[in-house]
Amino acid sequence: MSKNGRSLVLSGLVACLLGSPLVAGAQGSNKAGKDGGTAAQDAAAKAMAPQPGPDASSVQTNAEGRLQISGAMRKEAVSCNAGQGVDIAGTSHDFQLSGECGDVVVSGNNNKVKVETAKAITVMGVGNKVTWKRGEPKQETRGTNNSLTREK
Repeated sequence: MSKNGRSLVLSGLVACLLGSPLVAGAQGSNKAGKDGGTAAQDAAAKAMAPQPGPDASSVQTNAEGRLQISGAMRKEAVSCNAGQGVDIAGTSHDFQLSGECGDVVVSGNNNKVKVETAKAITVMGVGNKVTWKRGEPKQETRGTNNSLTREK
C-alpha cells in the first residue's frame, strides 16, 4: 500500500473513532458521493471492511477440546461433540452448530449463529444474532444490538 493509501486509511480510522468527518488531503478527492460521503471516506470505509478469503478465518480445537472459530465472513456448518464448548469470535460469520454443544460464546460484530442445543449461550459485542433450537440453555447477552432467541 502506498504512503498516501496508508495515510488515507489511518485518517479514516481516526475520524471513525472520533466520530468526525474525514477531511481529505491534497491527494484525495472531496467530492460528495451517492450517500453524501466523500470519495476519500468511501475508500477508507472499503479499505477497513473485512475481506473474505481462504485465510480469513480458522476453526481449531484448543487444548481443553473447545472449538475456536475466528476471522471474518465465514459461512459453514460445524458439529459439536457431546458437551463440547464453542468460541466464535470475529465479524460477519454465519454458522450453524449441530449436535449437543456445551457452552457457546459468540463475540464480535454482526455474526449470525444457529445452535441446535447448548448448555449455555453467551453473546457479546455488537449486532450479533444467535438462535437455538432445543433445550433451555443458560443465557447471557452483553453489548449493543445483540439478540438471543429460541428458533421458531
